Amino acid sequence: MMIQIYYTDAGGELRVDMKGHGELENIQGLDVMCAVTTVLSNTLGINAYSAEQLGMLEEPAVVYIGDDGEGKARILAKPKAEYYGTVKTMFETVAAGFVYLATMFPDCVEYVRE
Repeated sequence: MMIQIYYTDAGGELRVDMKGHGELENIQGLDVMCAVTTVLSNTLGINAYSAEQLGMLEEPAVVYIGDDGEGKARILAKPKAEYYGTVKTMFETVAAGFVYLATMFPDCVEYVRE
């Protein structure tokens, strides 16, 4: 199994969906790749909530980081037109980390930009 990450930028909506597990060599029983992608997902989630608190979004951010063992996550933001570039930069910065992981560990992470 691998972690699949889908980044969508469409219709004024920015979204990252993830599912799966990286199954990189475990360190003390932990899946290191899952830990890394979870940190990046949480970072993006915090950014989305910050944008919401600053009044940059049309509606509340959606941040779901699953803890059910399926490795699912979703971070979604609909920025107001005047803040689209700023919020997109937040998403792009974290997405660069996902691209790096997919490039360095292609057996563990698949990154798709839609």
